[in-house]
Amino acid sequence: MSLTPVIFLSFANDKDDYLQNLQVEEDAIYGSLQASHDAGFIEIYNRGRATIDDIFAQFTRYRDRVVIFHYGGHANGASLRLEDSDANSSGLAQLLGQQQNLKLVFLNGCSTQGQVKTLLDYGVKAVIATSVPIEDNKAVTFASQFYKSMADKATIEKAFNESVSRLVAENLVAPDNIKIHRNLFTLETTETVEMPWGLYVKEEDALNWKLPAVDKSVFSDPWVGTKIESQDVNKHIVLPIFEAMANYNEAFAEQLNFYRISQSAAMIDMLFRQMMDLIIKHFPWPIGIKLRTLFSSDDAMIRKSPKRLQAIISTYIRLSRFLCYCLFSQLWDELDPANKKPEFKINSGYTADFEDFFNLSPDSRKSYDYLRMMGRLTRIFQEVGIKPFMDQFSTIHESVEAQDEFYKAYIYLEDIRARVAKGEIAEAEVGEICDKAEFSLGTLLKKCAFLVTYQLISVKDIGVSNQRRQKPRFKHQMGVLAGVAIEVMEGTPKDYLEFTDSHSVLLVKGIDEMSSNLNLTPFIIDENAFKSINVPKIYMYAFNLDSDAFFYTHVDNDGVNPAPELMTSTDKYPYLKELFTLFRAEISEALQ
Repeated sequence: MSLTPVIFLSFANDKDDYLQNLQVEEDAIYGSLQASHDAGFIEIYNRGRATIDDIFAQFTRYRDRVVIFHYGGHANGASLRLEDSDANSSGLAQLLGQQQNLKLVFLNGCSTQGQVKTLLDYGVKAVIATSVPIEDNKAVTFASQFYKSMADKATIEKAFNESVSRLVAENLVAPDNIKIHRNLFTLETTETVEMPWGLYVKEEDALNWKLPAVDKSVFSDPWVGTKIESQDVNKHIVLPIFEAMANYNEAFAEQLNFYRISQSAAMIDMLFRQMMDLIIKHFPWPIGIKLRTLFSSDDAMIRKSPKRLQAIISTYIRLSRFLCYCLFSQLWDELDPANKKPEFKINSGYTADFEDFFNLSPDSRKSYDYLRMMGRLTRIFQEVGIKPFMDQFSTIHESVEAQDEFYKAYIYLEDIRARVAKGEIAEAEVGEICDKAEFSLGTLLKKCAFLVTYQLISVKDIGVSNQRRQKPRFKHQMGVLAGVAIEVMEGTPKDYLEFTDSHSVLLVKGIDEMSSNLNLTPFIIDENAFKSINVPKIYMYAFNLDSDAFFYTHVDNDGVNPAPELMTSTDKYPYLKELFTLFRAEISEALQ
């Protein structure tokens, strides 16, 4: 189980007494803390439109991990106004007081001072509360500055004082109006001040608490202190992947056993090459084609060279990009008006994440973190109750939450990716970094070995056969994309009782189970499907220019700094532009 500290942000508005800036407050706080979340120092749980059930459910889920509980919305001295009803302060105080690691309760609503004594009596260590009604814009300024300071490693006391200074500097409050009240709660409730916040402390140590941090040099190389033996190239990749693949296929398990018991060097070499070939052929083509490069006999690939290091990073980008696009595709399916529930909403705290993706440019895509976005999408799925098309996504998310080897591998590869792009890798470092990067890639691919149980299909055209007294059958002209080969059913379309989507790349659990599929277009496309050409030409989305021209890179030419090879627009494949435009509009509508 993850031990990462959690900051629980909860907000609730009132349609009859609407707080115009509450959404601004939510976005500002989330934005201030996002970098700490991305670095793995903390985890943010952000709940707009909070209900009593939400609050109790999440404190159960994150039992003893919540360090700050923040509330923004209407309140008074006896309750917090939530989406479904008013929450009695005494009941909430009991819940909050039971949280062993809770350091601060921040009640950013009107006149919450009346709740402070109850909270302290039940064991809460520190509370920020207000003695009188507060103006909406001041609430936003005070709270956003507080969390900016916390994110910059200020203590609770320092962050509080810096927030006061911010208000004074903007002439929103007269000096010396906001106080820290130590020990027992003794402030007269009749006191009125121009700016009403106070920090009420039961345990003095709470004032010195700050967000956790990790030394960046250790964080950027999490394998420090871990013994990673230098081996021949590919062994850190092939063996871990094949061991994981053996869990899904008995023939793979037998192959692995033969390799382990073989005594002949020639036999070991032959079996190892066979395993490489099976890995290439069974992973989805966009990934398999990158592994083929790594496993090739090219001079630069059989040595720990700068070119090999770049190929390792390129394979990591391809894997994370593929996984991310699978989740994007499913999320869009869930937003289909025919599928989604009326109450389907995405928390607006994710707005910036979606905007970053929609605004990918030639420069920003070079450092875009697809696995981070994958984590955001997985969390959205959990929050709205979506089961991933590939069940195994939940295990990846758990690995990241627990910051286990998968997470360490991801962090290391992102750091090396940045250093390679900047030309910061010295020649003397290449050998050791190749070992660690290969070990990291093997760790990720081992966790993703479940992909070999799925197939990638390119559907070109769909015909209909409707004969008398028979059910209509849909004739799919398609091919299976596997490794570096494509099985084209030329002249022999496969019949199904249900139709899928033409001119699309689909992920399926088996070619005989086409009714259960995930359409990856427009994120992954087969250009030749639009031309009725049997040989595939697969591209992955790269970036756009002003949401007008959309650029794709061919799967066989996608390095650390890939060059675009296909542009779609109003004039060329306008269907793809229409899909992207619709996708963005539906995401925007769903963001609450």
